Amino acid sequence: MHTKFLQNLKEFAETQTLDREWNINYIWDNYKSVHGVRPSWLDFNSMTNVEIQDMATNLKTQIKESIRQDEIREYEANEEFEEAIALCLSSGAKTRKQAIRWLFASLNDPHIFNYFITDLCYLFGISYEVYCRELKTIFPKVRSRDRLYFKF
Repeated sequence: MHTKFLQNLKEFAETQTLDREWNINYIWDNYKSVHGVRPSWLDFNSMTNVEIQDMATNLKTQIKESIRQDEIREYEANEEFEEAIALCLSSGAKTRKQAIRWLFASLNDPHIFNYFITDLCYLFGISYEVYCRELKTIFPKVRSRDRLYFKF
C-alpha cells in the first residue's frame, strides 16, 4: 500500500513538472506575439506552479483578444481598400485592375518591384486570403518564388 502511494505521488510530481514546463514554454513562445518582446525578465524558478498557470491563462486570454483586434483591423483595412478602389474608379480608372495598380503606384516605393504578394497585402493591411488571387492576376509573376515585377 505504501509503495502504491509513493508511485502515485511520483507520477503526480512528474505531471506537475511537465505542466510547469509546458506553461513556461507556452509563455516564453507566445508572450512575444502579444507584447512584441520575449519576457526575459521573468524568473520562472522563483514562481510557483499556480503563478505560472495563472500567467499562461491570462496570456491565452490576451492572445484571443489580440487575434480579435487583428481581425477587426483587417476587416476595416479591407473596407478602406475597397473604398480607395471605388475612388480610383470614379476618378478615371477604367477597370478594377487599373484602380488597384494606381493604388500600389501611389505608394511611391522604389522597392515595390521586389515585394511578395504577402508584402503587398501588408502594406495596405488587407487580408491575404481575400486579395491574394486577385493581386497575383494583376501583378503576374515573371520569376519563381513569388517575386513580383510590376508593369504599370
